[in-house]
Amino acid sequence: MPVEAITAPYGRFLEGLSRMHGCCIEEEGRRVSLAFEPGFLESPDRHDLPCLRLAFRKVGDRAILESFVVCDGREERRIDLAAAHDALQAWMDAVSD
Repeated sequence: MPVEAITAPYGRFLEGLSRMHGCCIEEEGRRVSLAFEPGFLESPDRHDLPCLRLAFRKVGDRAILESFVVCDGREERRIDLAAAHDALQAWMDAVSD
């Protein structure tokens, strides 16, 4: 059974992301990259934190999550979107509000 896409209204989602601190947002055409890099945080233990990288694409008026990767400096792990569907959808909904 195909996994339901994890989506949010594109404009509201980008507006919500722009209010977040500690992340880097890059738009290139119909693609948006979002990274939560430890160096962006104001924390003394920031080098112990993993980097979170999310990739989205714009389809019509929606932002669709394509990938979620966690990098701890030694390896990159791709998160199974189907396994985390509900939590990721809830996060996108919260950012878009």
